[in-house]
Amino acid sequence: MEKQEKLLFTPFALKGKTVKNRMMVPPMVRFWRDLRDGHAEDADIAHYSAFAKGGFGLIVVEATCIKPGGELNACELGAYDDAYIEDLSRIAAAIKAEGAVAILQLHHAGLIAIGEDNVSASDALLESRGLNVKPSRAHGASEEEIETLIAAFAAAAHRAEQAGFDGVELHGCHSYLISQFLSRNLNRREDRYGKPEQFALDVIARVKETVSDAFIVGIRLGAFEPTLQEGLRHAKAMEAAGIDYISVSYGFSILHAPEKPEGYPFIDVIYGAEEIKKAVSVPVFAVRSIVSAEQAEAILEKTKVDGVLIGRGALVNPNWPKDAFAGADTGRCMQCPVCYFRRHRENCPGRDAYEKNRR
Repeated sequence: MEKQEKLLFTPFALKGKTVKNRMMVPPMVRFWRDLRDGHAEDADIAHYSAFAKGGFGLIVVEATCIKPGGELNACELGAYDDAYIEDLSRIAAAIKAEGAVAILQLHHAGLIAIGEDNVSASDALLESRGLNVKPSRAHGASEEEIETLIAAFAAAAHRAEQAGFDGVELHGCHSYLISQFLSRNLNRREDRYGKPEQFALDVIARVKETVSDAFIVGIRLGAFEPTLQEGLRHAKAMEAAGIDYISVSYGFSILHAPEKPEGYPFIDVIYGAEEIKKAVSVPVFAVRSIVSAEQAEAILEKTKVDGVLIGRGALVNPNWPKDAFAGADTGRCMQCPVCYFRRHRENCPGRDAYEKNRR
């Protein structure tokens, strides 16, 4: 695509930081990680360095657990102990060395964690979810447990700042813990945390008390939690609490009601991001099924969101932004039902096709 006056290549401000363009990497867990103890390995540094060298303006490092037992998978990175700071600092440094903004996503899986004594907003049993082979069960967290979780998010954010990250992103979607509190279909509490936003608001407040004023605190929210109207309400509440940006995705996705107008040119969650952008003044990011620079530009133009998250495209081609800027082929994800790259990098059909076309 021609690069003159394209929104995709323009910088924007994010809490005192300049993000050099509108192309971003969303958080994506490296399921092929050899280590199973929360530590990063050399391959992680190379993985994130490749995105930074490829020209992405902002990179969100994958879901990183804030408390033992809250992992979504045994290979998840950890931020619940000072022992992880050195590993995290290597990732942050690799990203920032190329001029990208480095954000660490903080996560607890709640109901769908791999632990045996899971917590959620309320007592819950999930018979199945995607690739999970066993039912997930959780008890409603006591107020003491909630306090422990809030403190764990804050402590993890402090470690992220010590490690050199520019900010953190609270994982508030994809059916994980914060999403479970936000969804009225799961949250049946009768105390103050029965207000769907309250847990997230308390986490935001504690995190902001713990980190420096310059540190970015964002959140990833479901547009439909379970409806768009509630997603809009949640976004407004987060902005009022001082959140610095909102990354829009899906919420508790087996109990939600996505929507978009007939004839809308993009997927429903991008429509959700457009509507949230209309409702708030903080930066908003859109994601899902963005397969070309032309499409990314069209999304920015129509929706007025501040950035686009290139997930599977970045896995296929870490140089996606540089190729887009040069007007070259950026490659294309083959939309495999299970992402081969995330599980077995050497078997990625999209990467194979991209490299073959580059020869």
